[in-house]
Amino acid sequence: MKKQKNDGYKIINENAFDNLSPKIRKSKLGLQFSKDITAAKQLLVGNVFPTEQFNNPSKIILGEKYTLVDFWFSYCGPCIAQIPKYLEINKKYSGKDFQIVQISTDVTKNVDNWKRIVKKYDLPWQSLLDENAKISTAFNINVFPTNFLLDSQGKILKRDISQDDLEIFLGANIKKVNN
Repeated sequence: MKKQKNDGYKIINENAFDNLSPKIRKSKLGLQFSKDITAAKQLLVGNVFPTEQFNNPSKIILGEKYTLVDFWFSYCGPCIAQIPKYLEINKKYSGKDFQIVQISTDVTKNVDNWKRIVKKYDLPWQSLLDENAKISTAFNINVFPTNFLLDSQGKILKRDISQDDLEIFLGANIKKVNN
């Protein structure tokens, strides 16, 4: 199954909004459209990822040279299929230079399954829960898996980087801790 590309922000949407009448822009639907555009724009490469928004109940901790923030849910086949490779990448590059933070968007009835997956794979990284995707949805993150590669200041370097490209990037930018 091919993942649908979703860059979130599109300049055409912002231009279309700007060309609407003031009455429509101020309507309930117009205000929601504006909010969606602003949220999507915040997640463009080059912007700072809104880590503080995802601090419930735990906190995304930056400080590593690079952080991969990966959005998934426990019944997402492609998401689960990525875990073994992420474990391999984490083992190779973990330490002071690289970390993974996964944010699950599981619905309340599937939280126990999320916990089982985290335990089954013995995930060594931060595994956060955005229950019912409340925050993710506000940022138009609705295709899974979706990921963001951040620098130590939280600046988005890449969006939806493949695991192979992630490994190439890390290999070129940090030294291996474990072989």
